[in-house]
Amino acid sequence: MTKILLTAAIAVLLASSASAAEPRILWRSATTGTIAAPVSTEPPPIEEPGAISISYDGNGRTYGIGMATQLTPTISGGSGRFEFAFASGNALPAGVVFNSATGVFSGRAQTKGDFHFNILLHDTGTGQFVTAVVRFFIA
Repeated sequence: MTKILLTAAIAVLLASSASAAEPRILWRSATTGTIAAPVSTEPPPIEEPGAISISYDGNGRTYGIGMATQLTPTISGGSGRFEFAFASGNALPAGVVFNSATGVFSGRAQTKGDFHFNILLHDTGTGQFVTAVVRFFIA
């Protein structure tokens, strides 16, 4: 008889939990047994990271040989944790360096020419990638 009652109680519990429309949290109390409480808070919404964009101050500018040259990135969006890399392009002119930690081109060019690069920006916080075209002239 006890086995039949126990089986019936389990069947009722399974049927009632399977038909429940809303999620429930079950709290276990040492004095009163099991207490059913409805979920009262929604999890916070997942926010998509903002799209990142990059441009370079000084892009398209002409510099003279030996003149101080500096092109700095302007970045909007993203997490603020970035890595820079050359995606493609020609070699840097002698006297100009590229800082892969800051994305800044700087120096005093010693070679005339038209220099253009595709720079890859990686947002390490969100995993996003974006490219920028950088071009400057040394006359």
